[in-house]
Amino acid sequence: MEGNHKPRKDPARSRLEWAPPSKSRADVGGTTVVLPDAASSRLPSNVPRYLGAYELLEELGRGGMGIVFRARHLRLGTRVAVKVMIAGEHASPDAIRRFQREASAVARLGKHPHIITVHHLGQEGSLAYYAMDLVEGEPLSMRLQRGRVPVDQATVLVEKVARALHFAHQHGVVHRDVKPDNILVREDGEPQITDFGLVYTGGDTRLTSARTLIGTPCYMAPERARGDAEAGDRRVDVYGLGVVLYEMLTGAPPHDGASPQEVLDLVQRGEIVPPRVLNPSVPVPLEAIVLKALASDPARRYATAQALANELARWRRGEPVIARPVGRLARWLRRWRRPVRLSAWVVLLELGTLFLSAALLWGHVRM
Repeated sequence: MEGNHKPRKDPARSRLEWAPPSKSRADVGGTTVVLPDAASSRLPSNVPRYLGAYELLEELGRGGMGIVFRARHLRLGTRVAVKVMIAGEHASPDAIRRFQREASAVARLGKHPHIITVHHLGQEGSLAYYAMDLVEGEPLSMRLQRGRVPVDQATVLVEKVARALHFAHQHGVVHRDVKPDNILVREDGEPQITDFGLVYTGGDTRLTSARTLIGTPCYMAPERARGDAEAGDRRVDVYGLGVVLYEMLTGAPPHDGASPQEVLDLVQRGEIVPPRVLNPSVPVPLEAIVLKALASDPARRYATAQALANELARWRRGEPVIARPVGRLARWLRRWRRPVRLSAWVVLLELGTLFLSAALLWGHVRM
């Protein structure tokens, strides 16, 4: 484990939609995570023990739309995870359609080693639910609470997630909520993408319109935060991957604020402190990759998640990368445009280096 920085629980990480409170450690947003000593054998009063072909055993976690339970298939005896819509009989038609769209979108992807597999979509009275793989492991967000992730591990994990997202994009599915809570890390270290609650499939954009802005502010792409028309473009997932990689390398997301609205404003402005300012051990080419993925203008990002994955693979092989490093002057200007918690001597050192470089250049020109 590298470093001992623990991300703060702040408004930047707060979802912009209501979710019931939970005292369990399993309330971390991952929808199929199995956490020892976290689940309760008691079920919510409005959820029956038997739901279709499944017996619900215990609650595992809660997301913005549903509660996830460890369950057993009554006939086969296999263990699965069942996600039940939170609102039940009080759910609006739009919410029900969104929940069903999530399950249908993932189901049509079939089996992929790094995407959660949905087995069954059902309705029992007023309760909509679906069954999916039960993953033994933890969400990446819990791993990040223990500190930064070593560079090699971070780049390998993000490369695998990027290739999985590219597979989803090829099948017309854009996740739109890529963040550490929604990346499960299995006990063998392999990642799986889950929680497609904000998925875009080219259908009714009113279900996740700019008026509702459902999601977590610090992981939103700028175009989503602005409510632009291209908010369903696959490059919003490229941006989300950039945020995940940034957080793994530095221990914190690129935008922080006192309120969700302040975070959204920062996201829209697109001012990002380069990763090496927070963690000087990040290699320069890798920093360039991260910043290209986080470009405020979608046209300046990697065009596809596959392109980002290929770039990370090139860097790990020691080959030249497409992304260009941030210049010294640009890095200095970014520090002044968005103040960060740096000691005064670091700023003075940077200023001194700039003046020294300018003096040397001037002396060279006069010779």
